[in-house]
Amino acid sequence: MFENLSADIVRAQHRKAECDALESLLKSALENPLFYPAANQWMFPGDSLAIVLQSNLVQASKVVESFLAFIGELKIDSDDVVFVISSQMADQFGITDQQLEQSESEVANGMPPAQIRVDVGGQEVSFQVHDPANTHGLAYLAANEAGDPVHINRLLADADVVVPIGCPTAGDQQRHDCLYPDFGSAERLKQFKSGSGSIAQREQEIELANDNLGTFFSVEIVTEPGGQIAGVFAGARRDVFEQSKQLADQLWTVKFIPDRQTVLATIEEPSRGQTWDDFTDAVISAAHISNGSGPIAIWTAIDQPADRNTRKALMAQFDDSVSTKLSVRQRSLASIVSERPIFLKSELSQSQTEELGLGYIESESAVESMLAKYDSGVLLRDAHRCRIDQPQTTSK
Repeated sequence: MFENLSADIVRAQHRKAECDALESLLKSALENPLFYPAANQWMFPGDSLAIVLQSNLVQASKVVESFLAFIGELKIDSDDVVFVISSQMADQFGITDQQLEQSESEVANGMPPAQIRVDVGGQEVSFQVHDPANTHGLAYLAANEAGDPVHINRLLADADVVVPIGCPTAGDQQRHDCLYPDFGSAERLKQFKSGSGSIAQREQEIELANDNLGTFFSVEIVTEPGGQIAGVFAGARRDVFEQSKQLADQLWTVKFIPDRQTVLATIEEPSRGQTWDDFTDAVISAAHISNGSGPIAIWTAIDQPADRNTRKALMAQFDDSVSTKLSVRQRSLASIVSERPIFLKSELSQSQTEELGLGYIESESAVESMLAKYDSGVLLRDAHRCRIDQPQTTSK
């Protein structure tokens, strides 16, 4: 992609050497885990396995196929395995809204979300889409420091073995955990998203949930910009988090590049739904990668209309004020679009794009032609996940 960019466009990230296939990397990690017995010493035929997939997991279908191939070597029946996912990931496995709907009688009778059979790589396996609002699908674990109940998906509490599989995000420790609060209650999830309490309190609650559930083992799959697998870690949860986070920070932390006029920022991770939150993060990263004032082009596959708050942030360029009800990230977006033009490639029509106050990009050649008009620029791949290492400023 973008092989015909001008020589004056600097590529912010450098590609790593090609890694082994995901299946062999996962197999090696499970057979040689960090500070933990090999998987064949605690995964046995007849045990019920619950595999938790973090919402931002890249190449999720390939991860499932690779895991099924591994447990097949251990003679574990795929019928004893359930993959627990969030609603954001349901469409990646072809699970429809109709399959997620529960009848009034099911809700009245206290039924948790149903298990849904899905064909993955020629095998039929069970999935449960976690519904944090369905209290019948939750199990009580403990009380946090404030005395609030900590709940977790009931299927995870009932399984013999739980394996969380995540994908670390550079510079964001809270989102690094696979299990909690994403697979807890709607109330606690809302509190976490609003930033209620201190970071230390939230981290303590994450530890409380994991420790009470007994999830001391974890798998982390690290990707590089563009979605290629860069490494797989498995073993004792804290050690896996530390090592995978170090690699993720190395791959996704990008140095400030001064004096570049324009930026082309992409969102291109495969097997993943793209959101307007991703767009917001990409714009912020693009604005921070250099000190230029030229246009920012955002290359995406977004196919949904902008949500209400993103629309408000974009419309702020035509207003004198920014709503205080917007999040910090959305206020940053509003500030950026007020200062420099933003162009968007998406699955939206030209009229839908321009209604948001954004320039319309039709094709790869169109964005290449636009960037060629400027003396210098930056290509920032998967900008929504990047952390920009900006130079320290000193006061005189």
